[in-house]
Amino acid sequence: MIYLLERQVGFGDNEGIGFPSIKGCLAVVYQTTTGIFGFHNAGNSGADKFALRSKKWRDWVIQHPNGNDPGVALYGVSFIRRNLRGYPGTKSPVVFWKEELKHFAHQLNFSGPIFGSDLAGIFTEPREVSALVEFRKEGRGYGIFVREWYDNGQDGVTKDTWASSANFTHLDSKAEHMPKEMVKTVDQSGMIRAYPERLGGL
Repeated sequence: MIYLLERQVGFGDNEGIGFPSIKGCLAVVYQTTTGIFGFHNAGNSGADKFALRSKKWRDWVIQHPNGNDPGVALYGVSFIRRNLRGYPGTKSPVVFWKEELKHFAHQLNFSGPIFGSDLAGIFTEPREVSALVEFRKEGRGYGIFVREWYDNGQDGVTKDTWASSANFTHLDSKAEHMPKEMVKTVDQSGMIRAYPERLGGL
């Protein structure tokens, strides 16, 4: 399992991809016939940022050896209907959610199904929480599993020194954003299945 923190991108095949600490961020996953690409999209919730950010991720995907394999599905997971994602108030958060994911689909030249999982429907208590989101390999597809992310010792995090690879790197080049460590494992106990909803595509 590859774990992606803010602004990190990765490709996984046999196990999947995890996203620690999804709250205002959007966990983006693009499933192809050979695996999944992930992006921990921190910020960029303004409509004027959708095209630039989705293109930057697309540029990384298509240079990957598996980046031009046929697409199967596109997913986006965040706290939407409570709008922890931080979309502007000019339209409903669900409308912006769909628009943001359509930008990712367009940049990938993907016309297939677009799905989303709204964490606001899973973590319904009044307090604001963050979530661990994992896309796990299940047969020919991937299931979505979640639990609360505590940001303390309860998460059971182990880390290693940061090292980019062909399947795992950081999308931004600014020195202040470059990580020194990467997450290797987390405690997966207590995770529950999240069921996606159809948001668009053919």
